[in-house]
Amino acid sequence: MGYALAVLTLLLIATVPVLLLAGPSSSLRGLGWLVVLAGGLVLLIDMTDRLAEWIERRRWRGRR
Repeated sequence: MGYALAVLTLLLIATVPVLLLAGPSSSLRGLGWLVVLAGGLVLLIDMTDRLAEWIERRRWRGRR
């Protein structure tokens, strides 16, 4: 989960310059969608990592 949080942090940091470049005409709706997409990406990374660990545990369980 630490990797996923790092990705989310980087995405949120990248959001600030985008909002500054967009100027006052930008709405918070765009920021909200960006946060929702970043959260979905974090969940996807986390679930993929957990699935890979589960497969690895199943693969090596009988060989030890």
